Amino acid sequence: MNIFVRRPGEISNRYYHVDRARQKLAQGVLTPDDMAWCRGLSEWGPLSKVLAIAEGRPSDVPEAIVPIPYRIAYYELGAQCFTMVMEFQDSYTNFIRELEQGNGASEHLDLGQIWVELICLGTFVIDYAIQVALKYGLKEEVFYAYRSHLKRLKINGVADFYEQIRYRMLVYTSVVNDNIGAPHSLPWKIGETFAVICDAAGDPRLERMGRTLYGNIFGFVTQWIQGIGVENITE
Repeated sequence: MNIFVRRPGEISNRYYHVDRARQKLAQGVLTPDDMAWCRGLSEWGPLSKVLAIAEGRPSDVPEAIVPIPYRIAYYELGAQCFTMVMEFQDSYTNFIRELEQGNGASEHLDLGQIWVELICLGTFVIDYAIQVALKYGLKEEVFYAYRSHLKRLKINGVADFYEQIRYRMLVYTSVVNDNIGAPHSLPWKIGETFAVICDAAGDPRLERMGRTLYGNIFGFVTQWIQGIGVENITE
């Protein structure tokens, strides 16, 4: 699990895997009283308590998480959403590793292409999560900030990666629009579309991969933004 940490006097919050946050805490880089947030919480709270919850040790938390004032500028939120695109690369790597360890089952798959498509799907899901979580307020400003950062994203072997991202977003957006009345089927349709884009239509591994990535990133980003609170996103 990943957590966000904000230290006193710092403008932006930092993004850590829970193991790395625990390591930084032991090294004294972070302190137990630094404010933190993880998926599943509605409020920010002391790092020591949030770590206990993230690690599945709720019995170590003697009191409830206390709400604290938290403000974030729209351009900072957009920048942090962009940072997540590659922060989820551990998930991309794990998916590729699963395919590689499939006893030769991946020999007809282009793993390089799949890696690129995982990043494309991740960028779309974050974009869509912003749209869902920000129904009012500075939604368009956050979109602009996020997409402006995407223009700088470079991938070896891909001539114009931003154009590829834009095209993929159009494809996945059409899937969303086609499933407005059936939101529960959306992850499955996203998975099917991901497999098709990877030139592996009907492959259950690719469909599961797309479905899982969609669910994990969408759930994390929407809960994170909702935890901040739309009213706390400023100019």
